[in-house]
Amino acid sequence: MVGNWKIVLEEYHTPEKLEDDRNVSEYLAFHKKLSVLIEPYLDKRWTLADIGCGQGLLTFHLAPMVKHIFAVDVSETAIKE
Repeated sequence: MVGNWKIVLEEYHTPEKLEDDRNVSEYLAFHKKLSVLIEPYLDKRWTLADIGCGQGLLTFHLAPMVKHIFAVDVSETAIKE
């Protein structure tokens, strides 16, 4: 099952599409605004797991809010970007 999703994700996660996602996220400040909404529920002593992190656009904003953060995704392309 994961193999099928991985094929779909690798087709979607081309370098061009990933760059577009980053540009839109930055322009709209979506992930930054989302992290501000999540922050009151976090504790600096926590370890957080971001499952399905994609490029880590949210992960980078959440990282300063917790002690440790682990980010995983099935898309190797998204992780590399």
